[in-house]
Amino acid sequence: MSGDMRRVETLQALIKLTKPLAAIEADVAQLPWDDQSSSAVLTKEDVRSVLERYMSTALSPREVEQWANLLEGREDVTMEQSVRDVIYQLANPILEGELSPIAARSLITGPLGGL
Repeated sequence: MSGDMRRVETLQALIKLTKPLAAIEADVAQLPWDDQSSSAVLTKEDVRSVLERYMSTALSPREVEQWANLLEGREDVTMEQSVRDVIYQLANPILEGELSPIAARSLITGPLGGL
């Protein structure tokens, strides 16, 4: 598999959270940081999906934080500003407040509400 295909697959697994976080984190760690070409897009729907999985207790607040940390600052993942702001909030619970079902619902109906 080519490096570009591997990058796209790895980033899609991260965005969609289709594998255990430990496996995704190991895969992401293998990607070079100096590739600034956009390989994937993180959408509002992707973030809503992760928050809904959290609200159904399929993911813990720590897992959501870890997921957001893996995405935050990646130059090879394109996202609109409202999504970037939500990722920042989720990745920084000490600064932005701990994730709770109420906070998740507020994000889903607020900044992630529009398509």
